[in-house]
Amino acid sequence: MTLLATIGVLAMQPMDRAYAQADLNIQSRIDAVAAPFQVQPIPIAPGAQTRPAPQTIVETEPACVAKGNRCLSNAEIDAVFAKHATGPKLFSLTPGTGTDALTELKSEATPLDRKLKIIKTLALPINIKPSKKKAVGPPNLKPGPEDAPTQPTAVSFTFPGGPTYESNANRSNTFGRSDGSASFGGGFTVITQGFRNLDVIGISAGTNSVRYARLSGNSFDTLTASAQYQLFLGAYDGSSKMLDLTHGSNLPTGQVTFNTLTFGLQNSTAFSPTFHAETTSLTTPTLVYSWQNIPFTDALCATRLHKETSSFCYYADLSVTLGHTLADVRVLENTNLAVSATLGDRIGNTDLAALWGTTITGRTYENVVGGRNDVMVAFGPKLQYKPVDKLTTSIGIAYNRNYSSLAAAQWHGWIAQSAITLSF
Repeated sequence: MTLLATIGVLAMQPMDRAYAQADLNIQSRIDAVAAPFQVQPIPIAPGAQTRPAPQTIVETEPACVAKGNRCLSNAEIDAVFAKHATGPKLFSLTPGTGTDALTELKSEATPLDRKLKIIKTLALPINIKPSKKKAVGPPNLKPGPEDAPTQPTAVSFTFPGGPTYESNANRSNTFGRSDGSASFGGGFTVITQGFRNLDVIGISAGTNSVRYARLSGNSFDTLTASAQYQLFLGAYDGSSKMLDLTHGSNLPTGQVTFNTLTFGLQNSTAFSPTFHAETTSLTTPTLVYSWQNIPFTDALCATRLHKETSSFCYYADLSVTLGHTLADVRVLENTNLAVSATLGDRIGNTDLAALWGTTITGRTYENVVGGRNDVMVAFGPKLQYKPVDKLTTSIGIAYNRNYSSLAAAQWHGWIAQSAITLSF
């Protein structure tokens, strides 16, 4: 739903109906299944390079036995050898007769270092003049600069789904009941080049349906659409040295720390089951400041799926998100600030990653009589498995606690959530 449509619905809707139908924690329900803002992959591979035609190395003058810079003839070498090569050194140098050393000295097949050894051992007043070589090829050609890496346009389709168990499925501080649910959905993402080579534009949309086993009144469907512009701020290697990625890098993505700023707009609309009737629509402009893939050590781990490249074994992802949510149910409008940290362990030589996530979200609701201020704390472990590029599975347990100045909005409970995502 567009912003203009949202304003139109708000103008036509009676205020008493909006208050009566409001689910105080619907935004947290939607966030649990809707795709959040993601840091998009940044292109760092080198681009094309203009190179000159290959040059040929030719020998213009061979090596020789010389006196000064003048090559000696065989007769001149014989004369020097006869005059200076005397004594027992001849026999220690080459077993047999002294003519063996002379033969080696005049032979083109004898290595230069062997000839130098003979000259030094016998203290001959001559030297070895090395060969002269030069490169022959097209003149005045130099390698051109590499093109800056660009983000190709890519379209992917995802189909997430999986069961969830909640110890407080009502998300209530007085009538909490446990229940299980199943979610399934589908969506697509388009990634393309931003205005700068390392900036990324992302557009995504999807749908998700959640069905509870016993508490059918909590079941809902969602439609989510988002657009984002990711501004590249910087990249660093494992020693925290800033990288110049204007011409790409030989480092794999898993060994690079990225710093980005993302401007986004996301709309999530909730419906009663089978998309029968809209219950609320939330539109959130968002600003996300992120650090991704920060290493704790210099240890590198490769997966069985991608044995040819390695990534930091132990890493962290950090982000700060500022947003303002507009809603057609006015009591749900709020300004929000979230701080998120994920600690990860890519388990070497496997396709497993062990994660620990913590998110603290503060919300201030502007249109609640008497005021409402919430702080949601969520933390817990997660295990992620990716046996093939197109399949990702995960299972995680998170403890959620919502502190609120409005007593009816307080709740806490454990959520065990698993997911299987197919991507094409």
